Amino acid sequence: MQLLLEKGANIEAKDRWGRTALFWAAENGHKAVVQLLLEKGADVEAKDQDGWTALIWAAENGHEAVVQLLLEKGADVGAKDHEGRTALQGAAENRYEAVVQLLLEKGADVEAKDQEGWTALIWAAENGHEAVVQLLLEKGADVEAKNQYGRTALHRAAENGHEAVVQLLLKKGVDVEAKNQYGRTALHRAAENGHGAVVQLLLEKGTDVEMKD
Repeated sequence: MQLLLEKGANIEAKDRWGRTALFWAAENGHKAVVQLLLEKGADVEAKDQDGWTALIWAAENGHEAVVQLLLEKGADVGAKDHEGRTALQGAAENRYEAVVQLLLEKGADVEAKDQEGWTALIWAAENGHEAVVQLLLEKGADVEAKNQYGRTALHRAAENGHEAVVQLLLKKGVDVEAKNQYGRTALHRAAENGHGAVVQLLLEKGTDVEMKD
């Protein structure tokens, strides 16, 4: 890499997806290469054809050291891709607790929503990432936030049978009777998918067993 740069290789050359060398190094966690490219003037805010930055790529893949380096070099922690997705949402969805923590410490908006209204909390709950859900809640994530379909973190956790996450959300006082756009509650979703333990939890919290959609 050093040799190529010394020989005049175009550091901002893009491939068919609009990605530069910095993108590929960040995506794959090659910290030393990211460092070299940044020292040689690589654009830390460059976006590919989908609007992803190197920071989003690094966060989506859990490369904490690269995320740290990019942030130190001025990467925008709140940058969004063409679907409104941030680095925080990507890290939360994929269970990268340390990256989530780092992004929050650097000022990432815990309530940022993508174009479909998903927050980092909803993504983490959807995938059963208990530790990430706990972290986001500690940082003030809105437990009642809904996506464009009216689904809350509780809906998504209940639908997928993530008992521990449901328990966390219930402890935070989430509204167990919240309805999605079709009038369904978390109880409806858990029952539909046969998640008995989650159904039991919701009933213990006083969910109306006769609630109709």
